[in-house]
Amino acid sequence: MLSYSSRVARPDTRQLNPNAVSTNPARPNIGNPYLKPEDNQSVELTYRREWASADLGFSAYYNYNDDVIQTYLTPVNPVTGEETRNILYNTYKNYGSSYYIGTELIASVKLWSRLHLSGSMNAYYADYSRGENAHWNKSGINFTAKMSANVKVTDHLTAMVLGRYNGQQTLIQGVVDAKE
Repeated sequence: MLSYSSRVARPDTRQLNPNAVSTNPARPNIGNPYLKPEDNQSVELTYRREWASADLGFSAYYNYNDDVIQTYLTPVNPVTGEETRNILYNTYKNYGSSYYIGTELIASVKLWSRLHLSGSMNAYYADYSRGENAHWNKSGINFTAKMSANVKVTDHLTAMVLGRYNGQQTLIQGVVDAKE
């Protein structure tokens, strides 16, 4: 299956609200009323196969985003433009553009009548090299994996075990270390 989508992601009220909201006066959260909507375009090629007790899906995708909305810290008030001392505003900005190219594998299998396993792995290259600030121009390979096991203990009781792994994640303002 081949699919294409074009979407507009509008900023929410929290991202637009120019009134500072915070319990910490040294780092108030403040929206940016000048944000533009994000434009997102994506193409995805998917293969899916079903058997009696298993499903397998593989996707390859490309996403392009323009006017990317990102959170960032700045000493400049985004509403008034005034620079302040000892205050860092947690706010939002239209960064520039980015793209992602990657693959995802999804599998599900029913091993016995009482055990069902499912999982997914996603690996993608993220490139944020199209912004106006050279310090924010980042790119890198990202990886995530999820696994779940459903066990039917009795006819009326089911237990679930979940696992998740996030590899190193590349973001505009830096890198987030791997998490289990």
